[in-house]
Amino acid sequence: MAQNSVVQLNVGGSLYTTSRSVLTKCTGSKLYDMFSGNESNMVDTNGHVFIDRDGKLFRYILNFLRDDKLVVPLKFAEFDLLLAEAEYYQLEPLKEAIREALISNVHVMEFVMITYRYFPGFFDVKAAKTTVFALYKQLGERLKLNLSDRNLLSADVITLHYKTSDKIMQTIREFLPTLGFKSDPLGYNFYRYR
Repeated sequence: MAQNSVVQLNVGGSLYTTSRSVLTKCTGSKLYDMFSGNESNMVDTNGHVFIDRDGKLFRYILNFLRDDKLVVPLKFAEFDLLLAEAEYYQLEPLKEAIREALISNVHVMEFVMITYRYFPGFFDVKAAKTTVFALYKQLGERLKLNLSDRNLLSADVITLHYKTSDKIMQTIREFLPTLGFKSDPLGYNFYRYR
């Protein structure tokens, strides 16, 4: 099989044309196995290799393989979906690039950080003051927030402490998407664009 041969792909209904050398660039990936002759491929009625995955996101995967860098729009909001695709294709360098992109985009994002404390049985929720107040408006006293605390009112980021047995965390996780937050694909955190 010639490495410079042209391959036509149908990924979830989106058509792509590329070279076999691009698709086999990442040794050990699913794409490498598919196009180095290690697997037999399904083809559609037009003879294109068919992959039953997200066709729109595949453009970022293909461009990453071509250029060795991840390029997405400034306010790209589908990192969770792209990470799932990178995991499916077993593209470790792309997974690392997604992690770096999330970190570098922090200046245009607002995060709600959920971290377990150093001693067992407790966790912290850190969020911008406006987000905490929106949560308080919805959840009231269950948030255990003392609004008369001057330090609290002057802080940009507020940390709330809870026991892991407290059911408030599930309620917070369910409510954050209504404020425009998406689940962070790398953990229990949430993010949204400002």
